[in-house]
Amino acid sequence: MVTYVIVGGMLATTWVQIVKAVLLMSGAILLSILVMAHYGFSLTAFFDDIFKLTGKYCEVGTLAAGATACPNGAAPITKHFTQPGILYHGAYGSLDLISLGMALILGTAGLPHILMRFYTVPNAKAARTSVVWATILIGSFYIMTTFLGFGAATLVGKAHIGVTVEKSLLLTATWPGLSWHSR
Repeated sequence: MVTYVIVGGMLATTWVQIVKAVLLMSGAILLSILVMAHYGFSLTAFFDDIFKLTGKYCEVGTLAAGATACPNGAAPITKHFTQPGILYHGAYGSLDLISLGMALILGTAGLPHILMRFYTVPNAKAARTSVVWATILIGSFYIMTTFLGFGAATLVGKAHIGVTVEKSLLLTATWPGLSWHSR
């Protein structure tokens, strides 16, 4: 791919970005459809299942895995996944959340491969059209990450997200409902 871009120039770069975007969006759409198919395409059932998930955190310090008390001896605070504050809490929680939102919006718009697109269009109308399409695609991808993240939390479970390869292979082989592994 690098050789193709070096030899092909800007046109090749554009086609590489198109292929990558199609692959990324296709994967996200497919996984979002699979998650929603599990819930019968019912947003109510999906969010009801999400509401059953909870997370714990300490107001001061970090809650260790499996711990029942915070480092200062206080009981951990339990919240539902749909409530704000599980990840961003404490003195700088609001500031961290605002910073994340700004990074997602301004960071995406400021990526070099998106900015250089403005120099490849023939006129201002084409630039506006390009920005509209980029906004639609990026916005829809951000919305699909909601289905992907909450789907992973509800279907895979928080305890199984982020496990090492050895543990994930063992988990896959012993996961209930996946009888095709035992054949």
